[in-house]
Amino acid sequence: MRDFKCRRTAGMVLICFAAVLALLSAGRTALAAEPEEEEVKAAVETFLRNYEAKAMLDQSVDMTLSTVLDPALIWEPAGQAFEISAKTVTLEELRENISYLIQKAAYYAGMRRIQNIYREELRLTYTCQSLRMNEETARASVTETAEFYYTDSARPSVFEMSWRVDLVKLAGRWVVADASDGSGFDSAYKGKGPLDVPALLTAFGAGVQEENCVVSYPMPEEADPAGKIFYRGTDAAAYAYTYARPDADPDRTRFYNSQFKAYAGNGGDCMNFTSQCLWAGFGGSQTLEAIDGRLLPMDTEGPSTWYGRTAGGEVKDAEILSWISCSSFRDYLMNEESGSNLSDSPGLFATVLDLGENCPVSGVTAEELVGAAAHVSGSGGAYSHAVVLTAATGLTRGEIWFCSHTADISNIKLGDYYTGPLKIYIPRYLRLSGDQTAGTLRPERTAPVNLGAVKTIGFEMESNSPRRLTLSITAPGETEPQWVSTDGSACSTELEFVKEGLYQVDCKAEFLETGRTESVTYYIRCRANAERALPESGPELEEEAPEPPRITRESIFG
Repeated sequence: MRDFKCRRTAGMVLICFAAVLALLSAGRTALAAEPEEEEVKAAVETFLRNYEAKAMLDQSVDMTLSTVLDPALIWEPAGQAFEISAKTVTLEELRENISYLIQKAAYYAGMRRIQNIYREELRLTYTCQSLRMNEETARASVTETAEFYYTDSARPSVFEMSWRVDLVKLAGRWVVADASDGSGFDSAYKGKGPLDVPALLTAFGAGVQEENCVVSYPMPEEADPAGKIFYRGTDAAAYAYTYARPDADPDRTRFYNSQFKAYAGNGGDCMNFTSQCLWAGFGGSQTLEAIDGRLLPMDTEGPSTWYGRTAGGEVKDAEILSWISCSSFRDYLMNEESGSNLSDSPGLFATVLDLGENCPVSGVTAEELVGAAAHVSGSGGAYSHAVVLTAATGLTRGEIWFCSHTADISNIKLGDYYTGPLKIYIPRYLRLSGDQTAGTLRPERTAPVNLGAVKTIGFEMESNSPRRLTLSITAPGETEPQWVSTDGSACSTELEFVKEGLYQVDCKAEFLETGRTESVTYYIRCRANAERALPESGPELEEEAPEPPRITRESIFG
């Protein structure tokens, strides 16, 4: 027994010693892996920055750097093979991938140039969502956020894109072997031989000039105002800018309207946000009582309905599909049996535009597009993603801006990313039932303003009945409002915006003869950089090729 015990003790010592060695070895491996991970991330960032320098800014850059086409690696034998996504891929095939991406960037640069889409003050931020590595291959999932100004827009723009990037290890270096943004362009052209970029751009330019827009349900020339609430697209656009992403920070609690239930990560918030904007365009009041009570301008009557819900409300999601689902919203408007557009019963009436690929809008004015909704291509296929049109200086897609949720992006031009077929819905009015009364209190909503700005805030009444009007404005973090009251037909005050955040604006009218009251609440967002003064001239053309963008540690990559 003593002999056995002694042998067991010695064995335990050996096991513990082996475990210590394993831990030390694992530590050394982890320490060794960290520099390799940083090398992978640096290669990804170098390539994506160079890609966007060409695709977004039309700069002359060397897109082969940090890729399998890097001149320093060109001597590597093309027959080398790598296992990527359970497939054996040769180095020659990987080099074709990078050649395709170079051609793709050139196409997008030309497509934007044809539409006179130019950016400035571009800042790119990269966040690595996941990274898988083995000895000779790696795959990174990366979120790219672009902040910039269009040269013809006063408001900042924010766009987000997801990339999947494959890398291989060549001559001891990690280099990019492929990258995909999941676009329909890749589905159409990748792996099908060299791109004929000049031919593609010629076809695109022809499409931009071709009218291919069908207008359905045009606005009646003499719409009877009785029993209707008419739409004001500028109010919808102001709401969209107020609750759209302002910068690269992805924290949605900073800019989503917390009064409504959000669906980001639960099917997508795009149509929910779009419906909120349309509701604001009809004069919706931003109180929990109004939303939970499904008050006008929500549609709760007739064979089909359109209304939203608060996060804590008792309404079930299945009851509000027309508010939160693109296909259900289309069905609400145009169903052959119960569509609101085809009925005289209470509900929304909207003009519908069907646009072909690349083509401009026709049949309406640019002003009518402001505040309209659009269904574009999304992860669910054609017309599966909703956006809100927020500005228009013309009828081409390079002259129309939009905002959206999930993806959370703001002040982006349609022609920048949505050149395929799309549908546009221009709300015209909301029909009321016989026992409903259209409100006469319709304040003009205000888009986000700069810190330090001074604005006149107020409202007017559409009715001439005697009443007392009260306007109160509560600054962010305050409990005591600034207020003014009058017995006239309008009520306003000058306000200096001295704090960043949301200013609550409460408008109230008390009709003296009947004691009835009307009230509307909305919010104005104040930001340090809500808008800028437009440059006096267009973009400057550089005579010499700029230095390729350098990797900077301002990136939150990792």
